Amino acid sequence: MIRCPKCAADNGVGTLFCSACGARLDLEHVRPELARRPRGNADVLRWLRVAWKLFLLGVILFCIWTLVGFFRQPGASAIPVLTDGERGALEAKTDALFAPYQAAAKHAFTAAELTALADGVLGLPVKLPDGSGVTLVPEHLEVRVTPSGLLCLRLQSRAAGVPLYRSCYFKVAAAEDGGVRCRPEAVMFGTVSLPRFAWPFVLARVQPLLDGCEELRYVKAHALEFCVDGGGGSAEFRLPGTVNPIAASNCPKCKGSGKCANPQCRAGKVSTAFGVRGCTTCRGDGKCLSCKGAGKVNTDGVKSSGKQASIDDAARNKALLSELETVRAARAARKTSAAAVR
Repeated sequence: MIRCPKCAADNGVGTLFCSACGARLDLEHVRPELARRPRGNADVLRWLRVAWKLFLLGVILFCIWTLVGFFRQPGASAIPVLTDGERGALEAKTDALFAPYQAAAKHAFTAAELTALADGVLGLPVKLPDGSGVTLVPEHLEVRVTPSGLLCLRLQSRAAGVPLYRSCYFKVAAAEDGGVRCRPEAVMFGTVSLPRFAWPFVLARVQPLLDGCEELRYVKAHALEFCVDGGGGSAEFRLPGTVNPIAASNCPKCKGSGKCANPQCRAGKVSTAFGVRGCTTCRGDGKCLSCKGAGKVNTDGVKSSGKQASIDDAARNKALLSELETVRAARAARKTSAAAVR
């Protein structure tokens, strides 16, 4: 009902003029309770809009922070710079590392020495295409040893004048069949830790640089042991020894033939009155037990398990010597090139 403001008579809803006095009714005062809009729903919607805007703002800030992190340096270098004397000693130590005709021995290098070696043997800076049409210029490869025993390779590069930092953390151990097994544990681009599915993107650009170095390939393929000391910040590995074929003499048992010393042995078999049986001198394989069929024994002082080493795998020894010659030739060429630049 609508009450007339003049005569106070009641009129039906929808009436424009009072039925008693004819005065115009004031419809602005009509506020039916059922027509009123609840205020609670409006407050909920308003707070939902505010929460959505805050969420979008957080996503935008996170994306900006991540993008900036891609180009941030992951920390100042803590590796000291080697003096000229230290570099000369390191060069002599490395030359001895790849010298032929030496016994198997362990070699230890600090993180500073490994960094200097990495830059030297890789010839940084060099230019490499990164596959996207942009020339990637590696400038520095820093080697770190983390307290947890991981080997960190941090490559500083520059593309289109923009510095880029890529860090790869490896768990390094000697494989059972020889050589070194490197298992990636973490990969970072700048200060951003990448998810596992993105690791190949970084590893595919760091690996070609490492594969192009003869010294690294040799150590990775033939190291017998590899130990990373997280507390001391150093790495230690053992390389196989190589035998000088010139210093080897004929085996006194087989007179250099490599065959069984029993003159009646024929390919590990001996004929008797009761038939053919296995030769007990060579244990049935037809080879001399002293030199294991090589016909030569080493006489240059190389030891193996406390005994005089025999050249039982001449093919492997020959392959090692060939690879060492390749490494030494590459080092000599690099030294000549560096001297020409100076």
